[in-house]
Amino acid sequence: MSRLQSVQNAAARLVTGTRRCDHITPVLRLLRWLPVRQRVDFKVATLVDRSLSGNSAPYLADDCHAGHASLPAVGPGNDACPAVCRRYPDPQHLR
Repeated sequence: MSRLQSVQNAAARLVTGTRRCDHITPVLRLLRWLPVRQRVDFKVATLVDRSLSGNSAPYLADDCHAGHASLPAVGPGNDACPAVCRRYPDPQHLR
C-alpha cells in the first residue's frame, strides 16, 4: 500500500502545486482525499452496507449475511466492534 500512497501523494502535489518538502496531510484534506488505507476501509464498509441493504449486485449480496443471533452488542466503544465500525461509527456522515 505504501506505493499506492506514494502515487496518491504525488498526484496531490501535482494537482495543487505543493512542494515535495511540504506536509501532504493538509493537502489531502484540502482535496478531500482519504489516504489509501482509509479509502480501502471506506470502500469495503460501503460495499458491505450496500450488500446488506440489498442495493448491490446479487453476487456481492450472496457473500454478505447479517447474523445477529451470535453477535455481541456492537458499538463504537465496544471492543467486539470491528475496526470499520470504530472508524465510521455513524454511516449517515458518509453520505
